[in-house]
Amino acid sequence: MAKSLQPRTFIVGGIPGCGKSTVCKLLARRFEHGICVPWDDIREQWVVSGRKLPWDDDPAEAGRQMMLGSQAAYQVARVYADGGFGVVVDGALPPFPEFLPLVVEETRDLDPVMLYLNPRLEVVLQRLQSRTSREDTEIHLGGATEGHAGLERLKREVTGVLFLDNSDLTPEETVEAILSLVGN
Repeated sequence: MAKSLQPRTFIVGGIPGCGKSTVCKLLARRFEHGICVPWDDIREQWVVSGRKLPWDDDPAEAGRQMMLGSQAAYQVARVYADGGFGVVVDGALPPFPEFLPLVVEETRDLDPVMLYLNPRLEVVLQRLQSRTSREDTEIHLGGATEGHAGLERLKREVTGVLFLDNSDLTPEETVEAILSLVGN
């Protein structure tokens, strides 16, 4: 393993199946004291009733819940960053352009590296179809196409956010590519 990184905060987004969870855990392990804050766990395990997803019948409520989950993840990130940890927030960077200004404002004090993993859509769909651990894989297949289109819009419309096509990279190679992008 390479030398430990100096503490900093990464917020990694992307659509289901892009490799966020695996890459975020590997990236967090590169710090002497590192934590991976899983946004999906906040939304999927902490919310025990009334959870809405972006492709459900109530997009306004889904958006509100996405931002609440993001805000909770950022608060956890702050506590650990203040304690000297390197922080990697897994997924609290939704692939929808309308959320990005809110994320920037919410995380300004963390001075995060914001990065979207952005593999080719066919790679994502193949990864999702090979999953056996998630009951909602079919739902994610539908959301992946919409989310991928959102990322393509983001790439054209925003600055200050990194995009990495990790289609042909292993998770370890993806971590190295991220570190190279940020100058480590």
